[in-house]
Amino acid sequence: MRRFIIKILLIAVLPVVAVMLRMLLITDDYSRRSHGVNVRLAYNKLDKLSGTQKIVIIAGSNGGFGFNSKILSDSMRMPVVNTSVHASIGVRMQFEIYKDLLERGDIVIFCPEYYNGKGRLYGGEPLLRIVSTHMPSAYLKMSVKHWQYSLKYVWQHYLEAIEHRGMTKDLGIFAANAINEYGDMAMPREHKPTLIHYGLIGSMDEETAEYYRYIHRFAKEKGIKLVYLPPTFCESNYRTQKAKIQMLAKQMSALGIPYMAPPERFVYADSLYYDTSYHLTTYGAELRTKAVLEILREL
Repeated sequence: MRRFIIKILLIAVLPVVAVMLRMLLITDDYSRRSHGVNVRLAYNKLDKLSGTQKIVIIAGSNGGFGFNSKILSDSMRMPVVNTSVHASIGVRMQFEIYKDLLERGDIVIFCPEYYNGKGRLYGGEPLLRIVSTHMPSAYLKMSVKHWQYSLKYVWQHYLEAIEHRGMTKDLGIFAANAINEYGDMAMPREHKPTLIHYGLIGSMDEETAEYYRYIHRFAKEKGIKLVYLPPTFCESNYRTQKAKIQMLAKQMSALGIPYMAPPERFVYADSLYYDTSYHLTTYGAELRTKAVLEILREL
């Protein structure tokens, strides 16, 4: 009787699992043409640099639009790999993809966007879009909790992939061909008069905080120089979120993982941002890079 019940359950469950997998693993033509491809490109670059001390940038799009890695590489005389993609891939997935390629003596610039909920850790629909299209094997790196959080986005991912099928639209500065050899979003960009602003949460949840601590422990144990920095943020949005950002910075210090520079060090005039509070113009990225260089030289 027990075997019979198990067989019935398998017959009922397997088709559902098959459908879920089909929905999950569908590729997205928008992602195929977008800067999401940098997940795979950055992985391949790091793999080829095995045995070489290097600088690795881990961030959301504030990193993709916020560094001039050629300046960084020339000044530090080290190769630079900018792994940055959409922040909604989540910090956990981004670090898990690359951590086994990080080596003793590497410098890792870790500057994720400010905390605004559990999605900062686990990501959202863009995680499924990017991973399914460019690196399906990365799903093996997800924990049970990560899967539990992400399953709610499968249907949205599937519908958007269907909607994007056959897309040929020029994605401009967000296109795959806008990525340079370092991983920067390198297409020239100037300030837009209307910037997208973000609301923040002033206190990080324990699960996310613990993963940030894990990154610090991992770096220390492996002999990696972790440079934990606040992201860049435009002046007007910083003014409205200042109290929450300062609260977050205090929490990080209390947890033993303080920023290596105060948040205001990377706050710039709105005119130096392209379209959001995190996306610097070409010139803004140069200024931010030089500010980070000052910190690296102090290591």
